[in-house]
Amino acid sequence: MTWDEAGRRCPEGVVPACHNSRDSVTVAGPADSVAKFVAQLQTEGVFARVVNGAGTAAHSYFMLDAAPILKQRLQHVGFASFANKFRLSVSADPVSLQTKLNANGIIL
Repeated sequence: MTWDEAGRRCPEGVVPACHNSRDSVTVAGPADSVAKFVAQLQTEGVFARVVNGAGTAAHSYFMLDAAPILKQRLQHVGFASFANKFRLSVSADPVSLQTKLNANGIIL
């Protein structure tokens, strides 16, 4: 599924969260909503699976509220110098990301 297709097809509360490749997208949202969406895609013959996030919603908009505190705490363990050397896909500024969400939480 492409990024654009995911943006059109995700149900309310589920959002495209990581653009892995031209036809691979990670979606995020409440676990039950994601599971239902994955089941729907599978019945349509679309490759989809629920990924065990080990209890961490790293790609989810649920992390927006925690991002400032997490960033502050990681700076105390030397994460800032690591991040300067390696650009991480999850390093988006939470304020700018939040402003790019529509009313359904879909990234614009």
